[in-house]
Amino acid sequence: MCLRIALVTCAGLEEPRSVILSSSEVIITWFEPTTPNGMITQYRLYNRLSSQGAEAGESSEDWLIIYSGDSTELSYQHTGLNPGTTQQYRVEVSTAYTVFF
Repeated sequence: MCLRIALVTCAGLEEPRSVILSSSEVIITWFEPTTPNGMITQYRLYNRLSSQGAEAGESSEDWLIIYSGDSTELSYQHTGLNPGTTQQYRVEVSTAYTVFF
């Protein structure tokens, strides 16, 4: 069984990248915003099964934070996924003035 990945992009951010390592493991990489409106203080990576909703604009309660860290880390290895599922990811970037998600 394979693992399917759907990456969600918001205004001001480049689309994250994914590398599927196995049917249960993926690396998600993201990029600094081109105009971050201040110093980046934190990144958060969210995940959900695509069956929980197809659109990024749906309730944020569907999304689970799987990574939260400072501005030096730009990737995360997500393990323990169920083969045959479609996983959605989105990145949130925080500065002293703005949150992009």
